[in-house]
Amino acid sequence: MINQLKDSFKKFENQLNGEGKSSWHQLRKEALDTFTQKGFPKAKDEEYRYTPIGRKIEKALDFTQINPIAADHMHGDKQLFHDADAIHIFINNNALLNEKLNNLGNDEIDVLSLKDASEKYADDMTAHFGNFADINKDAFAALNTAFSFEGVFIKVKKNAVIKKPIILHYGSDDNAASNFYQTRNLIVVEPGAQVNIIESYTSDYSEAQYSNHVSEIVVESNAHLNYFKFQNQKGEKYHIDNSYISQARDSVVKTYTFTLEGKIIRNNLNFALELSLIHI
Repeated sequence: MINQLKDSFKKFENQLNGEGKSSWHQLRKEALDTFTQKGFPKAKDEEYRYTPIGRKIEKALDFTQINPIAADHMHGDKQLFHDADAIHIFINNNALLNEKLNNLGNDEIDVLSLKDASEKYADDMTAHFGNFADINKDAFAALNTAFSFEGVFIKVKKNAVIKKPIILHYGSDDNAASNFYQTRNLIVVEPGAQVNIIESYTSDYSEAQYSNHVSEIVVESNAHLNYFKFQNQKGEKYHIDNSYISQARDSVVKTYTFTLEGKIIRNNLNFALELSLIHI
């Protein structure tokens, strides 16, 4: 497995077109080294003692097929809430539909890929990306960081009140190029802002499929976030979900998770409370 992962990572590096010296890529390499040393969680690891998903993944996957730079896209018209009056973001078969992001930015909110955010919002990326998802504490966070590429960056600007919910649609079907996904978000809610964010997961993949998701969310002072997850993944779907939420003074965060289908779904919700007067 380790040699296969290293081979996949090398192929990934060769597609980065000169980004190999960036601080983001240095973090990727550090995360890969951490994961290759520790591997997937074992039965002796307390937090995953009753979720033996690591052994299943290690036995079932061809790790030479991991490629975060996805090429295949599908339209999200079969996904939950696709016709809701909302701000829609589609991530299908591990590919972000960038063309649908072009009209989402305005004076109150900006939505773009992590790759584009590393240029437009370099300070936010440096301050927050990988700062909360601890690669030394969770093997799945380390693996996700190692192969992070085309995730979603959302910035809700100071004092903005976003009336429509933001829905991130994660979908997959039999056109997928791989059966193991690494998806990633970084969300920054600036002081005084208010927003509702929904992560919706659906799958029509007929065989065993594995997804490994990380969301890092920064909620600044006096900001309000309602954060929903709807997980309706049919069949042999294995999903690991790590959410890391950092809250500043006088912020309010309410989280809701609805798991409807899936073979094994593991949700880890992590809070970092910066100051007093925090509401969860």
